Amino acid sequence: MTTIAYDGKTFAADRQTTFGGTPVATPKIVKGKFKGEECFIGTSGEVEVCTAIEDWIKSGCKGKLSLGDDPQVAALIVVKSGDVYFM
Repeated sequence: MTTIAYDGKTFAADRQTTFGGTPVATPKIVKGKFKGEECFIGTSGEVEVCTAIEDWIKSGCKGKLSLGDDPQVAALIVVKSGDVYFM
């Protein structure tokens, strides 16, 4: 189970991802740009889908985001101005 939290000041997440039953330390918050502003992106779910979301946001949300048939994923985006987005 992943924990991602933002209290208006601090953005935090755990670092555990599981690959085939083996726990691996992985950063779940990355820097990017969203709507022209610097942001932090926190993701939870299948690694390939999380990476696709992060790459799509970093590209400026260009093109269609394809996540497959039944993606098990969530993303929390916090931009520098303080706005928060959830997908």
